[in-house]
Amino acid sequence: MLEIGSQAPNPTIKTWPDYEGPIGKFWKDGPLILYFYPMDNTPVCTRQACTLQDSIAEFGQFKANVLGSSTGSSKTHQGYAKKNSISFPLVADRGSKLAKAFDSNRFLVPISKRITYVMAKGGKIIGRCHDEMDVEAHLAMIRETLDELK
Repeated sequence: MLEIGSQAPNPTIKTWPDYEGPIGKFWKDGPLILYFYPMDNTPVCTRQACTLQDSIAEFGQFKANVLGSSTGSSKTHQGYAKKNSISFPLVADRGSKLAKAFDSNRFLVPISKRITYVMAKGGKIIGRCHDEMDVEAHLAMIRETLDELK
C-alpha cells in the first residue's frame, strides 16, 4: 500500500459513466475516497459498494468524491451500477494501470486487492485500509479520516 502522507499518483483513468482524464480531477475540490475491489457482482464487493452508496450524503458533508476501481469493463460497470443503484463513478481499470500505481494489484491474478484510500484535497494520502472481507473496517477508516478533516 502507499504510505499515509505521500502524494497520490495522478494517472489517466477511464470511468463509467464517461470520464477520461487524470484522477486528480476527483480530489481537486475536496477529498477523494478511492476504493479498489476485486470484481463486479460478487457478494463482498456488492456489499462494499452498497455500503458506500448508503453513505454518500454523509461523505457529501465533507465535499468528498467516491470512486470505485476494478478490472471490469465499462459495460460490466454500467450493469453493476444500475443493478445496485450506485451513483458514483467506477474506473474500468482493464490493464490494472491504476491498481499498479496505487500498489493495489495482485501479482498472480488480474484483479485488485480490496484497498481503500482517502486523499485530501490536492491528492495527499490521509487514510488507507486493506481488509479483504470486512467492508465495515473500510467504512470506519473513511469516517475517522474525514472526521479528522473537521
